[in-house]
Amino acid sequence: MTQMDLIRSTYHGRTPGPINKVHRFAVLIPLIEREDGNVDVLFETRAQELDAQPGEICFPGGAMEDEESPLETALRETCEEIGIAADDIEIIGQMDSLNNAGLQIDVFVGLLKGVTVRGEDRPANGDDSLANGQTQRFSGLTLSDAEVEDVFTIPLTFFLENDPEVHYVRMVPDVPADFPYEKVGQGPDYPWRESRYSVLIYDWPGRYLWGMTAKIVERFAAMLQE
Repeated sequence: MTQMDLIRSTYHGRTPGPINKVHRFAVLIPLIEREDGNVDVLFETRAQELDAQPGEICFPGGAMEDEESPLETALRETCEEIGIAADDIEIIGQMDSLNNAGLQIDVFVGLLKGVTVRGEDRPANGDDSLANGQTQRFSGLTLSDAEVEDVFTIPLTFFLENDPEVHYVRMVPDVPADFPYEKVGQGPDYPWRESRYSVLIYDWPGRYLWGMTAKIVERFAAMLQE
């Protein structure tokens, strides 16, 4: 085989992918339709015992396992975390993926069938403290104590009518002192490119949604208004 034959056999008809290794995750945006036709978005609070991001608000989901599709991951993780059967999730469609710092998060939108919620996720005493479970009750869900501290809903209308706060974090390269500048024809004063990372925050009474979860829900709401 010639070198040209090798190039053709390697690249002809190839499906492109990222050069750098990408860690793949998938999440579900769980929706609950109320009797009046309005829709709530369900969120989780991660268990305090978890090693990664304990106590943070998120959507059900997780890392893809070998041979899994993104949808299979989103369904498996949702079923494990909130105790609903896959047959009781109506997958409506797939949203745009979120890519950040070597992560790709595939996002699916699904209606939870047979799940009802009573009460509102708002502080009963008017301040910003909230112990969910005293204000909302769910039927049709069985939470994983190991992964989920609680779940709560926020009306979709809130996200349609309110933009998140936007804050920016400056990302500065941390170049080691022994970097071989002489091999790249540069000196220690080389102007490494800095970047700016946007952090979105939604302020719901007693709750703060931020980071990737806020970016996902912001895009979800924006697509409904396009």
